[in-house]
Amino acid sequence: MKILSRLPLNFSILAVVLLVVHPTVCSDSKIIGGRRVRINNVPFIVSLQARPSGHFCGGSLLSLSSVLTGCHCVGVLTAGTNPTTVPLREMMSFTVQAGSQVLPDQSENAQLVKVNRIIFHPNCSFVQYILYDFAILTLAKELQLNERVKPVQLFSLDRNEYDRETKRILNDKNAQCFVAGWGKNKAHARTSSSYLRAIRMRIISDGDCQQKLSRENSKFLSFNFWRNAQLCTLPFEERMNASDCTGDSGGPFFCGKYIFGVISYGYDCGFWDTPNVYAKVADFVDWYKMLLAEKVFEPRSTRKDYSSVDAISGTRVAYVLPAIATILYTQMWVYA
Repeated sequence: MKILSRLPLNFSILAVVLLVVHPTVCSDSKIIGGRRVRINNVPFIVSLQARPSGHFCGGSLLSLSSVLTGCHCVGVLTAGTNPTTVPLREMMSFTVQAGSQVLPDQSENAQLVKVNRIIFHPNCSFVQYILYDFAILTLAKELQLNERVKPVQLFSLDRNEYDRETKRILNDKNAQCFVAGWGKNKAHARTSSSYLRAIRMRIISDGDCQQKLSRENSKFLSFNFWRNAQLCTLPFEERMNASDCTGDSGGPFFCGKYIFGVISYGYDCGFWDTPNVYAKVADFVDWYKMLLAEKVFEPRSTRKDYSSVDAISGTRVAYVLPAIATILYTQMWVYA
């Protein structure tokens, strides 16, 4: 089986569909691919879009001028990609859309803002495994705060505290945790969903994840997901064929009002016994705290023409002129 990256173009993430969510999300999750959800219940989720293809990944608002998404959503992660050498995907008119639950959305509720900087996590790489699948987008201007547009909450800026809470949720059989996005709501669908969807998920142990994913690739049999900034999930209901999928990459895995994961990769969409792998947000916060101290998220003035975007990976800065108007399809071990 192939590992998917949950990008609508490159990876396949089980189409994440949130149940009617909010700090307390409805626990009714009895469909493949999840249920439609109102943007007011997930006001921190955003759609990453490129012309002319439209939506290709999800993301979460860290602030009104910055977005957390997957490194593989905006960088090209092919086998052998080392830290600080992640190339930027070629795309034109790269934008973030907030406040929408249906795509495309031309209503007054939709807020569409250009991206003018992409910051890759300095450890983002794909040597044998995809690691530290985090990227931050800074926006050309601040979004307007309202009931449909609100930043997500981080449990803590201390990695150890975040890890302890993540482990507590792992051991809580009644934890209200969900993934959401506009990805495919059927495993073999050709296009992403027009409607924001969500589904209830549960974190599983490293041992369980190793055993299940090693059936797809033996390299996972001894892989330590937790120590490599990853966590694994399965649908909350036993034998329910549902999960995130292509187009959901970069979107949030959240429990209550806090985000705990970023949709990253997996095998096959919607199979109840095949884990989904998310980048563990506990391993994001130390880096994020450092960037906050350096004040790198101040919005720049809006550019008249989207001709370039700064891509920062580690200490390297690369300017990439978009050459094509669509995101390139690549076979990767990630859900894009």
